[in-house]
Amino acid sequence: MSGSFASWDNPVPSGYRFASAPSAQLGAILGGAILIVLLSGGLESFLSRQTSPDWNNRLTLVIYLGTGFVATVFALLSQPVTYARMLGANWPFVMYLAVIGASAYWSIDRFETLKMAMQMAALFAIAFALAATLSWRVLVLSLATAGLIHGVMSVAVIPIDGLMTEIHPGALRGLWMEKNLFAAVMAVGAFSCGVAALAERNWLWWMGTVFLLALIVLAQSATSLLATLAGLSALVFLEFVRRGPRRFFTGIWTVSVLAGILLSGVLVLGSRVTELFGREATFTGRTQIWPTVVRYISEAPERGYGFMAFWSEKSHLRRRVELEAGFDAANAHNTVMDILLGVGWLGLAFFAIGFIRAGYHGLRALYGGAGGRRYMVPFMIMAVLASITESTLAGPDGLMLLTFMIFAAKAAYGHHAVKGAH
Repeated sequence: MSGSFASWDNPVPSGYRFASAPSAQLGAILGGAILIVLLSGGLESFLSRQTSPDWNNRLTLVIYLGTGFVATVFALLSQPVTYARMLGANWPFVMYLAVIGASAYWSIDRFETLKMAMQMAALFAIAFALAATLSWRVLVLSLATAGLIHGVMSVAVIPIDGLMTEIHPGALRGLWMEKNLFAAVMAVGAFSCGVAALAERNWLWWMGTVFLLALIVLAQSATSLLATLAGLSALVFLEFVRRGPRRFFTGIWTVSVLAGILLSGVLVLGSRVTELFGREATFTGRTQIWPTVVRYISEAPERGYGFMAFWSEKSHLRRRVELEAGFDAANAHNTVMDILLGVGWLGLAFFAIGFIRAGYHGLRALYGGAGGRRYMVPFMIMAVLASITESTLAGPDGLMLLTFMIFAAKAAYGHHAVKGAH
């Protein structure tokens, strides 16, 4: 594989560089892909469906804790200075994690909060370790390869139980429990294949993007499809406008015209816009629970009810929401709302600071060095759109948050390293 990824690497760290030789890099890409497949939640979901649903969360927690420990030890042994500096560069997320852990003291379901806080800590540890030890090239190609592996495996299990039989009969769920989790993983894979296609200048990766987009269509997930298309469009747009002033102004003008046409269409069609995408005006019941969720947020705005406790099986508040809204829900179907329910404004403030800083670091890289950071921007666009109707970044389940944390950690450290070089 040849391409332009060499310019992605930060000027720091020096010393041991994981995957520095071509053969080692190929091994790192395959190893990273296998690790991501293991962490995506698909394998344990499929195994628990064949045995007992109770095994799903247990297996996920064991996998995350074990992987987090090994990844942290490896990072500390191979890149101790880089890992320490990366923690410092990502202080908002470290503080967010601290609030998550502290929420066990006021949680309405302390056991659930402690369990999910440990999984979240493991996810952060894995993200920081991968960001500290792998180059941008290895990370993106690992994600793209993992996405293709996920896609092939999910197609393979269709004859067994890869299609949903209730709620959304016939929708492709692949290895996962339900279609939205599956579609979110495919979205990460499709986006990563798009990045690989542009950076490697290899059109074969676009075939991977098309394949994974087709699976999202089969999953009947309009949110993931629109978010992925928006992320890929932003990716291509940013690569276009950064190649000179003429392309910059041409791209801005084109996007402005298209945005005006889109806004006019929305204003004319009104609520009928959702029907064009096969969705109800309530977004499959989401708007039915949001008013009730907002009321509960207002009753505990500063600290919330404990990380992931509000929607636990033992939560009496969850049952109240379902009764009042007439809608079965396992989460708020909105990232901001679920963060507020778990850790209140305090936790959301730290997460928001980290999120905004990640976007800032990505924007700074659009026309500068350490160019791998610029892919943070289109990925964030995709993640934000997916988070409007899904709790994509609120909990430790799913690949979207892990990918975001890897990119955000590496982008923040890349900015820190470049500043330090001057």
